[in-house]
Amino acid sequence: MGIETSLVEIVDGGVGQSGTAANVQTFINAWNVILEAAHYSHHPFTVKVDPDAVLLPSRLRDHVRPLGERRVYVPNCDHRDIWPGSSDYPMVYGAVEVISREGMEAYREGHSQCEEELDWSHWGEDLYLGHCLNMLGVEQELDVDQVRDETCCPGTPEQCPDRKDCTQPQAAAFHKFKSVDAWLECWQQASG
Repeated sequence: MGIETSLVEIVDGGVGQSGTAANVQTFINAWNVILEAAHYSHHPFTVKVDPDAVLLPSRLRDHVRPLGERRVYVPNCDHRDIWPGSSDYPMVYGAVEVISREGMEAYREGHSQCEEELDWSHWGEDLYLGHCLNMLGVEQELDVDQVRDETCCPGTPEQCPDRKDCTQPQAAAFHKFKSVDAWLECWQQASG
Protein backbone atom coordinates (compact mmCIF):
# COMPACT_ATOMS: atom_id res chain seq x y z
CA MET A 1 0.00 0.00 0.00
CA GLY A 2 1.30 3.44 -0.87
CA ILE A 3 1.34 6.51 1.28
CA GLU A 4 -1.93 8.37 1.53
CA THR A 5 -2.27 11.91 2.81
CA SER A 6 -5.53 13.45 3.98
CA LEU A 7 -6.25 16.97 5.13
CA VAL A 8 -7.93 17.43 8.49
CA GLU A 9 -9.55 20.65 9.65
CA ILE A 10 -7.75 21.95 12.74
CA VAL A 11 -10.02 23.60 15.30
CA ASP A 12 -8.58 25.81 18.06
CA GLY A 13 -10.39 24.65 21.17
CA GLY A 14 -8.30 26.74 23.54
CA VAL A 15 -6.71 25.35 26.69
CA GLY A 16 -8.25 22.32 28.35
CA GLN A 17 -8.82 21.41 31.97
CA SER A 18 -5.37 19.84 32.33
CA GLY A 19 -3.53 22.82 30.85
CA THR A 20 -3.04 21.13 27.48
CA ALA A 21 -4.85 21.80 24.22
CA ALA A 22 -8.61 21.26 24.17
CA ASN A 23 -8.19 19.55 20.81
CA VAL A 24 -11.07 17.09 20.70
CA GLN A 25 -12.80 18.55 17.63
CA THR A 26 -9.61 18.37 15.59
CA PHE A 27 -9.21 14.71 16.49
CA ILE A 28 -12.88 13.96 15.87
CA ASN A 29 -12.21 15.34 12.40
CA ALA A 30 -9.13 13.14 12.05
CA TRP A 31 -10.92 9.99 13.24
CA ASN A 32 -13.73 10.77 10.76
CA VAL A 33 -11.17 10.78 7.92
CA ILE A 34 -9.80 7.45 9.18
CA LEU A 35 -13.29 5.97 9.38
CA GLU A 36 -14.11 7.16 5.87
CA ALA A 37 -10.92 5.66 4.40
CA ALA A 38 -11.73 2.38 6.25
CA HIS A 39 -8.17 1.04 6.07
CA TYR A 40 -8.56 0.02 9.72
CA SER A 41 -10.95 -2.73 8.66
CA HIS A 42 -8.06 -4.63 7.04
CA HIS A 43 -5.81 -4.64 10.12
CA PRO A 44 -6.19 -6.08 13.62
CA PHE A 45 -5.19 -2.78 15.29
CA THR A 46 -5.17 0.93 14.53
CA VAL A 47 -2.40 2.95 16.16
CA LYS A 48 -2.27 6.74 16.48
CA VAL A 49 1.26 7.97 17.31
CA ASP A 50 2.38 11.51 18.12
CA PRO A 51 5.28 12.73 15.99
CA ASP A 52 7.45 13.30 19.08
CA ALA A 53 7.11 9.64 20.08
CA VAL A 54 9.58 6.95 19.08
CA LEU A 55 7.63 3.80 18.19
CA LEU A 56 9.08 0.33 17.67
CA PRO A 57 6.37 -1.53 15.72
CA SER A 58 7.80 -5.02 16.37
CA ARG A 59 7.64 -4.43 20.12
CA LEU A 60 4.11 -3.04 19.87
CA ARG A 61 3.06 -6.21 18.01
CA ASP A 62 4.36 -8.22 20.97
CA HIS A 63 2.28 -6.07 23.34
CA VAL A 64 -0.98 -6.44 21.39
CA ARG A 65 -0.65 -10.03 20.11
CA PRO A 66 -2.19 -11.56 23.28
CA LEU A 67 -5.30 -9.39 22.86
CA GLY A 68 -6.49 -11.40 19.87
CA GLU A 69 -9.60 -10.28 18.04
CA ARG A 70 -11.42 -8.57 20.89
CA ARG A 71 -13.33 -5.30 21.07
CA VAL A 72 -10.58 -3.58 23.03
CA TYR A 73 -8.41 -0.50 23.41
CA VAL A 74 -5.19 -0.12 25.37
CA PRO A 75 -4.92 2.45 28.17
CA ASN A 76 -1.22 3.01 28.88
CA CYS A 77 -1.36 5.16 32.02
CA ASP A 78 -2.81 4.40 35.43
CA HIS A 79 -2.98 7.11 38.07
CA ARG A 80 -5.72 5.58 40.21
CA ASP A 81 -3.30 5.70 43.15
CA ILE A 82 -2.95 9.48 42.72
CA TRP A 83 -6.59 10.17 41.78
CA PRO A 84 -8.61 7.47 43.60
CA GLY A 85 -12.17 7.26 42.34
CA SER A 86 -11.43 9.19 39.13
CA SER A 87 -13.28 7.89 36.09
CA ASP A 88 -10.39 9.16 33.93
CA TYR A 89 -8.01 6.29 34.83
CA PRO A 90 -6.77 3.98 33.51
CA MET A 91 -6.26 6.34 30.59
CA VAL A 92 -4.91 6.13 27.08
CA TYR A 93 -2.32 8.91 26.98
CA GLY A 94 -2.26 10.47 23.54
CA ALA A 95 1.35 9.72 22.60
CA VAL A 96 0.27 6.24 21.51
CA GLU A 97 -3.36 5.15 21.14
CA VAL A 98 -4.09 1.51 20.23
CA ILE A 99 -7.58 0.32 19.25
CA SER A 100 -8.56 -3.08 17.87
CA ARG A 101 -10.49 -3.41 14.61
CA GLU A 102 -13.56 -4.35 16.65
CA GLY A 103 -13.03 -1.29 18.87
CA MET A 104 -12.81 0.87 15.75
CA GLU A 105 -16.09 -0.61 14.52
CA ALA A 106 -17.71 0.28 17.84
CA TYR A 107 -16.36 3.82 17.50
CA ARG A 108 -17.61 4.06 13.90
CA GLU A 109 -21.09 2.98 14.97
CA GLY A 110 -21.31 5.13 18.12
CA HIS A 111 -19.02 8.17 17.89
CA SER A 112 -21.94 10.53 17.21
CA GLN A 113 -23.46 9.43 20.54
CA CYS A 114 -20.17 10.34 22.27
CA GLU A 115 -20.09 13.73 20.57
CA GLU A 116 -23.65 14.46 21.71
CA GLU A 117 -23.59 13.03 25.24
CA LEU A 118 -20.08 13.67 26.60
CA ASP A 119 -19.09 17.09 27.93
CA TRP A 120 -15.81 17.16 25.99
CA SER A 121 -15.30 20.84 25.11
CA HIS A 122 -12.48 21.30 27.68
CA TRP A 123 -10.86 17.88 27.28
CA GLY A 124 -7.82 16.68 25.44
CA GLU A 125 -8.35 14.17 22.65
CA ASP A 126 -7.00 11.23 24.63
CA LEU A 127 -9.38 11.79 27.56
CA TYR A 128 -12.26 12.06 25.09
CA LEU A 129 -11.27 8.89 23.25
CA GLY A 130 -11.09 6.84 26.45
CA HIS A 131 -14.42 8.11 27.78
CA CYS A 132 -16.06 7.55 24.39
CA LEU A 133 -14.75 3.99 24.03
CA ASN A 134 -15.81 3.21 27.60
CA MET A 135 -19.29 4.60 26.92
CA LEU A 136 -19.53 2.38 23.83
CA GLY A 137 -18.61 -0.72 25.82
CA VAL A 138 -15.14 -1.22 24.36
CA GLU A 139 -13.04 -3.26 26.79
CA GLN A 140 -9.87 -1.83 28.35
CA GLU A 141 -6.62 -3.79 28.46
CA LEU A 142 -4.20 -1.75 30.60
CA ASP A 143 -0.54 -1.87 29.52
CA VAL A 144 1.64 0.50 31.56
CA ASP A 145 4.79 -0.87 29.89
CA GLN A 146 3.65 0.13 26.40
CA VAL A 147 4.94 3.73 26.53
CA ARG A 148 7.76 5.29 28.52
CA ASP A 149 6.86 8.91 29.24
CA GLU A 150 7.49 11.07 32.30
CA THR A 151 3.97 12.49 31.96
CA CYS A 152 2.54 9.19 33.14
CA CYS A 153 4.70 8.50 36.11
CA PRO A 154 3.30 7.97 39.59
CA GLY A 155 4.55 10.89 41.63
CA THR A 156 7.26 13.15 40.27
CA PRO A 157 9.54 12.34 37.31
CA GLU A 158 12.40 12.00 39.80
CA GLN A 159 10.55 9.02 41.35
CA CYS A 160 10.63 7.15 38.01
CA PRO A 161 13.93 8.01 36.41
CA ASP A 162 13.60 5.31 33.73
CA ARG A 163 10.42 6.74 32.18
CA LYS A 164 12.40 8.26 29.27
CA ASP A 165 15.22 5.69 29.24
CA CYS A 166 15.16 4.50 25.63
CA THR A 167 17.12 1.36 26.49
CA GLN A 168 14.16 -0.15 28.38
CA PRO A 169 13.51 -3.35 26.38
CA GLN A 170 9.90 -3.89 27.48
CA ALA A 171 8.62 -0.54 26.13
CA ALA A 172 7.15 -0.28 22.65
CA ALA A 173 7.36 3.52 22.53
CA PHE A 174 9.13 6.43 24.17
CA HIS A 175 7.69 9.93 24.40
CA LYS A 176 8.42 13.29 24.34
CA PHE A 177 11.34 14.09 22.08
CA LYS A 178 10.85 17.61 20.79
CA SER A 179 14.01 17.92 18.69
CA VAL A 180 15.13 15.81 15.74
CA ASP A 181 18.44 15.05 17.47
CA ALA A 182 16.76 13.89 20.69
CA TRP A 183 14.29 11.74 18.71
CA LEU A 184 17.07 10.14 16.66
CA GLU A 185 19.19 9.49 19.76
CA CYS A 186 16.28 7.68 21.41
CA TRP A 187 15.54 5.71 18.21
CA GLN A 188 19.17 4.58 18.03
CA GLN A 189 19.24 3.56 21.69
CA ALA A 190 15.91 1.73 21.46
CA SER A 191 16.58 -0.08 18.19
CA GLY A 192 20.06 -1.08 19.31
